[in-house]
Amino acid sequence: MDLSAFIQSPPIIQIHAVSATAALIGGISLFVLPKGRKWHRWIGIFTAVCLVETTFTALFITHPSRGHWSALHWTIPFTTFWIVLVLFALNQKRWPLHRWAGRITVVGTLIIPFLAAVLIPDRMMYDLVFG
Repeated sequence: MDLSAFIQSPPIIQIHAVSATAALIGGISLFVLPKGRKWHRWIGIFTAVCLVETTFTALFITHPSRGHWSALHWTIPFTTFWIVLVLFALNQKRWPLHRWAGRITVVGTLIIPFLAAVLIPDRMMYDLVFG
């Protein structure tokens, strides 16, 4: 693990990486902890806030040499849709929909993009993990 890639990155990328990692940890912990309890609610709120922050900061990140968004930016509308659906289901007390949408949100907007960011060369997360 080489932290120099993280330290040398622009602040928007640092904020994005920290909020995405925090959302990933929060999202995975939601799978493990008992559902409906106080900690599930607080971690859910924390994860949702981190996801919104991650989505917002992604709007300002472009590829340094090409100057446009990467393929991972497809997760911006995907994440927005699923966060809204999770919150709608929560508000309506439709627990099966909330559970289903929450799982898709964690897997589709956190785990898969995180693995892609780590495994694609020429990205800060790849440099961070593999040096």
